[in-house]
Amino acid sequence: MKFFQYLAMFVAGTLFLYVYGQIMPREGPVWSVLYFVIGIPALIFLVYGIQQFFKRLPGA
Repeated sequence: MKFFQYLAMFVAGTLFLYVYGQIMPREGPVWSVLYFVIGIPALIFLVYGIQQFFKRLPGA
């Protein structure tokens, strides 16, 4: 079960960073800071959500 949890976090994190990198503009100092200020907490929240999902599954 742990393997699937780590696999889900890896796939979701990779997909999130790819899509986020395509959407978010990176030009200029303000956008460069916002790129990390928004992206890193969002990624942490995504991984936390996946962990909570797997904890609630029966047999976990």
